[in-house]
Amino acid sequence: MTRSRSAPPITNSAALRSAPATGENVIRLLEGSAAVSIIGRSADGAWLQVQAADGTRGWVSAPFVLAAAALD
Repeated sequence: MTRSRSAPPITNSAALRSAPATGENVIRLLEGSAAVSIIGRSADGAWLQVQAADGTRGWVSAPFVLAAAALD
């Protein structure tokens, strides 16, 4: 797990998924201006576990997120 970092998705929208894979259920779409906290990442680094401002947690494909700082 990484430390929590704030980051906005960099596209118009990004799918927040229930697990780190494109075939998993979409919980909701995040707007491009939505701030999220990065709370983890997949072992291969391809997915970031995030928490939205309303507390909803899920997974976003890493290329859709611009982190404000380097992830450990």
